Amino acid sequence: MIVEVVVTIVKCVANARCEDEADVVDMVFDVEPWFSIIDADAYEKLHKMLVTNLIKATKSLELCCQAAWCYVIHLCKMFASSLEESSSDLSEDAITVFATEACAKSALLLDILHQCGSKEISRRLIDFLERWSIAHSLFEKMPIPVALVKQWVKIECKEIKAPEARHSATTIYFLMSSSVKMSKETLSILSEQELQAYMEFKSLNPELCKIMQLKISNLLLKETCNTKDSFLQKSRILIANARESRARGIEGLNDSIKYLSEAISVMSDLYNKDEYARDLLAQAYCLRTLCTQEAEPNSKLFVQDIGNALKLWLSEEHPQSAEQTRIGSLNTLTLLYHVGDLLSLKGYMEDHSDIYEMMFRFFTWKNVPLKECITILWQSRSLRHCLCTSPVSDAFIMTLSKHCELSKSMEFWISCMERSESLEVGFRQSLSVISTLSSPDFYNHEHATQPLATVADIKQAASDLISNVPLSSKSLFLAAHLYYDLCERVIAKGSMIEALSYAKEAHRLRVKLLQKRFIYSTEQHNDIFGDNGELIKKRGYKLKSFHMHPSVATSAWSSHDMESSDLVDFILTPWNVLQCYLESILQVGTVQEIIGNGSEAELLLTWGKNISVFHGLPIFLVSFSSVLAQLYRKRRLWHLAEKELESAKHTLADSSSLISCLKCKLVLQVTVDEQLGDLYRSRFKNTTGNKLYEELSKAETLYRSALDKLKLTEWKNCVSHPKTTTASHKIFCDSLLAGGIDVNISSDFGNQTEQEEIQPKTKKGKKTAKPLPQEQSVTSRVTRSSKQRSETAQNEAQNVVERKIDSVCNDALVKKGTQKSKVDCITSCGCEVTCVCDDKDCWHCLSYGVMKSLSVKSIIQMKWEINRRRLLLRLLTGIGKCLRDVEETQRAHNVFLESISVLVSRSTFRPSHFSPSFAFLTELIEKNVTGDVFAVEHASLLYSICWFSLRSSWDKGTRNDCCDLSFIPMPTVLSGLKLSFILCREVPELFQKVSRLLSVLYTLSPSNKEFSMLFASKALCESQWASYFHQASLGTHLNYQLFSHLGKPTDPNTMDVDGSSVTNSTPLSLHRLAPESVMDLEEFIIKFFHDLPRATIVCISVLGDTYARFLRALLPYEYSAHAWIMFSRLNSDNAPIVIALPLDSVLAGSLKDDEDSSSCILSSCDKSWHCPWDHTIIDEVAPLFRRILEQNYASTSGHTLEDTKENRSLWWNLRKKLDQCLGDLLRDMEDLWFGPWKYLLLGGLLNCKHPDSVNKKLMKDLKFKCKINISESILRSVISSASSQQKECLSELILKKGCYIGGKQCDNDTSPGENSSSLSSLVSDFLTNAIHEIGDEDFVDREPVILVPDFDIQMLPWESMPLLKKQEVYRMPSVASISCTYDRCCHIQEKAGKDSAVFPMIDPLDAYYLLNPGGDLSDTEAEFRAWFKDQNLKGTSGTSPTVDELSVALKNHDLFIYLGHGSGVQYIPGGEIQKLDGCAATFLMGCSSGSLNLNGSYTPKGAPIHYLFAGSPVIIANLWDVTDKDIDRFGKAMLDAWITARSTSSLDCAQCTEIADKLKELNIDEGKRKGKKKISKSNSIEVNEINSSTFGCKHRPKVGSFMGNARQACALPFLIGAAPVCYGVPTGIRKKDL
Repeated sequence: MIVEVVVTIVKCVANARCEDEADVVDMVFDVEPWFSIIDADAYEKLHKMLVTNLIKATKSLELCCQAAWCYVIHLCKMFASSLEESSSDLSEDAITVFATEACAKSALLLDILHQCGSKEISRRLIDFLERWSIAHSLFEKMPIPVALVKQWVKIECKEIKAPEARHSATTIYFLMSSSVKMSKETLSILSEQELQAYMEFKSLNPELCKIMQLKISNLLLKETCNTKDSFLQKSRILIANARESRARGIEGLNDSIKYLSEAISVMSDLYNKDEYARDLLAQAYCLRTLCTQEAEPNSKLFVQDIGNALKLWLSEEHPQSAEQTRIGSLNTLTLLYHVGDLLSLKGYMEDHSDIYEMMFRFFTWKNVPLKECITILWQSRSLRHCLCTSPVSDAFIMTLSKHCELSKSMEFWISCMERSESLEVGFRQSLSVISTLSSPDFYNHEHATQPLATVADIKQAASDLISNVPLSSKSLFLAAHLYYDLCERVIAKGSMIEALSYAKEAHRLRVKLLQKRFIYSTEQHNDIFGDNGELIKKRGYKLKSFHMHPSVATSAWSSHDMESSDLVDFILTPWNVLQCYLESILQVGTVQEIIGNGSEAELLLTWGKNISVFHGLPIFLVSFSSVLAQLYRKRRLWHLAEKELESAKHTLADSSSLISCLKCKLVLQVTVDEQLGDLYRSRFKNTTGNKLYEELSKAETLYRSALDKLKLTEWKNCVSHPKTTTASHKIFCDSLLAGGIDVNISSDFGNQTEQEEIQPKTKKGKKTAKPLPQEQSVTSRVTRSSKQRSETAQNEAQNVVERKIDSVCNDALVKKGTQKSKVDCITSCGCEVTCVCDDKDCWHCLSYGVMKSLSVKSIIQMKWEINRRRLLLRLLTGIGKCLRDVEETQRAHNVFLESISVLVSRSTFRPSHFSPSFAFLTELIEKNVTGDVFAVEHASLLYSICWFSLRSSWDKGTRNDCCDLSFIPMPTVLSGLKLSFILCREVPELFQKVSRLLSVLYTLSPSNKEFSMLFASKALCESQWASYFHQASLGTHLNYQLFSHLGKPTDPNTMDVDGSSVTNSTPLSLHRLAPESVMDLEEFIIKFFHDLPRATIVCISVLGDTYARFLRALLPYEYSAHAWIMFSRLNSDNAPIVIALPLDSVLAGSLKDDEDSSSCILSSCDKSWHCPWDHTIIDEVAPLFRRILEQNYASTSGHTLEDTKENRSLWWNLRKKLDQCLGDLLRDMEDLWFGPWKYLLLGGLLNCKHPDSVNKKLMKDLKFKCKINISESILRSVISSASSQQKECLSELILKKGCYIGGKQCDNDTSPGENSSSLSSLVSDFLTNAIHEIGDEDFVDREPVILVPDFDIQMLPWESMPLLKKQEVYRMPSVASISCTYDRCCHIQEKAGKDSAVFPMIDPLDAYYLLNPGGDLSDTEAEFRAWFKDQNLKGTSGTSPTVDELSVALKNHDLFIYLGHGSGVQYIPGGEIQKLDGCAATFLMGCSSGSLNLNGSYTPKGAPIHYLFAGSPVIIANLWDVTDKDIDRFGKAMLDAWITARSTSSLDCAQCTEIADKLKELNIDEGKRKGKKKISKSNSIEVNEINSSTFGCKHRPKVGSFMGNARQACALPFLIGAAPVCYGVPTGIRKKDL
């Protein structure tokens, strides 16, 4: 007792060297049982006394230690004697406890001696170890003095700091080698423990530990491990050496593998004789596998090594506790996690059953309940291989079933997850199929068995995980999985923008995990620009290395004993983190590709592919290559696409034996075949003759080859292919039964065959079903037998039912398909979709049966079937397009019918014999299936069928009435296209196609009898429908980029409480593009027109040859044009106008003389002109434009032979001819393309006289004298663009209700009749009178026009056509971007406290300039430097500021002026610009600063896009290369005009003053009516604008209003003057205090 008290007090003293003595009082509580009567004062006195007498206390402790060791030796001797006498009162555990306590006391003494600076430490250590050695010789199970050895190592690490002393540090082997009491075997044990201690305390003195480890290991291998009996110890040391080699970094990998191989060789002959050797050998195999993967990722040695390890572990049952202890101490579970995750990453699953079995054994030994074990493994998400559709592998289900029969039920799994809400939510989300197949109403249906996790539940669970403090890696891991799975779920519904936000959040969290575990190095090359600022090579990265942190890599070596309390969490391995990171890269890259962000997608996908190559990951490599091939194909980079696909095929062939999951292997093969087919089909348009059909033939062959792979027997199961041969297991369609039988899949797997059946189950309840048609009622009565009938009677009745049902179904299927009404479907399964009877149940009802079965296996099969059908739909659509292109109508019909079958039929393996009726097709098309799992595929199929039907119906040469698809009624086509429009609203490539077709159909409706009366709508006219869809078809890719950009987090580390990213405060909704339901479409369009900005918007596109042929077949007059120009005029105040005109004239021109002159005066240029648009429709209809730009580039980039007067004259002549040629081209565009319709390009009138009375009079005349009912808004729209030169055209517009399609001269009346000509003439007369009443035709005051040219034609300088020279014109990529820019700019102005206005406003003197940053434009610098100084503008000249400085300037100023080469992105990259939340107006006067580089089907790139994304209201930039002096003239003219306008901006507006006076007469004050007089719409608009801002009236000059005059300042008004265009929205000029 006295000894224990003294030891405890000395312990307190030894730890009491702190300033706060109160802590010492707490420590003394350890001895409270013996000093309970001592109060606090006594404690303090005791503490002070012991501190004063520390040395004396040390003496006491030393005596205590000696006594303890003597007692231990005495006990060992007693135990040895008792063994000889076969009687013992001592237990082994008691001796072990005493020995451990003696070691702890001795270690404490060493620590105190070290603190006191004693020189006796080594002597004391030798004494204690000798005593331990004596005890060890007497007692075999004497524990190793771990505490004593660790204390010695710790003291050495603290004492030896000098570099020169490290190599002379003493080892225990050296200290004890002279001791006669210490055997060599004992020395070896102590040395090995010392080696482990130096590994553990590496952080205290890294260099010393490194030296000592090497010294001790070499000593052991040389002195003590050279005998046969010490081979195990040698192996342990070799493994330890391997660990240290790996800890040095990647350079030690080869040494690590060498040590492990030697250890394996040493133990290869011992494992049969020693169980411990077997475990150690298995460990070595696994460790070598991990090292080999890092050193040689493409080696397949790991398969053999892991197989050997598992065989060794599984060969023993481990019945003995000692054996079990060794398993735990050697960290077998950690290694199982590592190798299991590595195999999952590689796709090799052959050994996973054994791995799971070993894990179950380990957990069983640790007394971990089975449910807890499942929870742990589910947390790790280690139950599947990478990118697998199934969240749980067959191997795990099979292994688990051996331990628990209930494990096949969803209820069992959910009960395992109950401990954590986030786990349960995540599990429900991963193993659910209802959410993607049924309407939201299903969640509340009485049959619903397991509620699905809602989006809000998932986001909340993720938020709870990442809000934990401190934030653990495992919380990040689990939250990222929730977002990743949620993204996959949302993608299935086609909600790509929402999906992208979740994908990015998952990726962000996984990047954090990766950065903690991996280090990598890259070679980065930034954007490379030419002399004129053109982009020559895009930025990118080349991966040099990608390895684990050494400390992470050696975590698999960690050896620590695990208790049950340590096993409540999983082990997060670096391989698991890498897999999740790559999956997120693929997910984000794929969604980015879908929404049109090709550049960002390429960057991510290339990065992911590089990592996959570096680590030899075949599944990821094929997946990344497939998506990259699709991206390159859409960019028309055929060779790169083919290269990626060939690489993917080679990888699949080389890794065929490695990828174990057959279904995943088939999916990869199908994907590659599909992409190759798409590539061949895309290329055929660029070929001619027989080659064309060869390409299509190859495509079809590949599609069908892939199709065959999806119909192999490996895909057949109870879900995808039910049995129909066994009478008792028939599957009944609920519509044929009286609603009293539920579809059910049994969850009892006890004695079932491999193909489980979906069986009918009698429904108990008092309610009876509604009566059905006669055939179905008979069937119902037979099957609803009562429970009291005998089994024989039931079987007989069942046979009768089957025969009758077979008869009913077969007849129905052959005739037109058996359909189930919506009511019946809801009654039976809660599924609100059209159902078609096939194999006695429909596809959409099946999901309910699967979920109700609670069978995990069936749910997984359902997920596989969904994936398979998605691939089937894509392949069949591709085949249908191939057949359509070669005009094989009959075969195409069959393919489309098969596609419909895939969407709705129960089974796709047996051939379908039904021919859909009109009624069925109408029902299928008109059902807007909420949450449709095949939303995008469904939309694509509908578009293909409708477009195919239209072309087949109206093309006399190919029409074939083989089935109902030959002629689908127009209302059904329209409904189908609208449904497709809704379903693909976030898939821009398809959305654009559907929108364009709808716009053409609506434009045709007033002009073609076949289309008339089919588009009737009480709320909307044809021109509104047509113009809405037309604008929706423009800039679609950019719209989604813009919305996703504006929805990005302002701070990537900031999250809302619900787990969602905090987004910018800019008021913006994705619903600007389309609603979520067809039912809401009409209301949505009405709101769209109501919310349009108050400016005239003109959308322009050119329809290619496909539409030209379609229109030729429809219109009564023959048109030879191969393209049509379509433009729509939108205004919030008036009804829209839509015009479609044939482009009969190809503007080819001739530049032969100019080319000859150019070759004479220019030397060969070492650079060729880079065309920013590759090839578009403009090259077909205006090839002259491309040649002009080529010559322009050659004349500005080449060098004259000799600078003489004659050559200068020739050069100027060439430039003037190019200028004249471009002017002629623009004139021809106006006259030949638009004709008299060109006046519709002008803005609305600003100063017209009494428009309301004129409109009313005209409306009255048309109604009563012409019998024409037309809306007032259409009349206002026609009158606002009126000109007497176009009165015949305007009369056509009135007759056609705002839509016109036909010739430019209005000579193709498509509704001939006796009075048609006279009626048109009468309408023209009324129009002429109305135009004269409005005012003089030579007015100049018009509203600004915002052009929205399609990306295929945006390179043309539309603004410089003669008619638009004096018109204020802006251009934008889409209508949605116009509204967005207005909202953002006005919101930012309000936020900054600036005056509110109806449009953005800038002060041109609040500017920052960047003048000649390259230093080689001395003339430009001389021209503007003094002017900038005179105006007191801020900026730099001759040098370039930093990116941060430019970012601040763009953020804090109203105007940014750039006068240099290119667009300036070489000084501030586009990505940095887009990070800004608000940006100055921009004036970019470099070459091609406003040029947009087209990227195939993806969002164009260019400086204007960057600035628009940043929130700039207006960007003036050049479409092509310009010369410095001439563009300087333009720039100076614009800047002078802005300064002049600024000086007059404070004056009152005369027009607004006049209107205000008139409003006073109406008793209106501050926008409120005081009298009873009515206010016209136009006047009410003026009231709002006047009241909105002093400076915001629409009459004042704006930034773009001076463009026309500035162009005339150029010596070459077209070649140079037409190059600058004004992107953005009308932006006012104001004067503010500076």
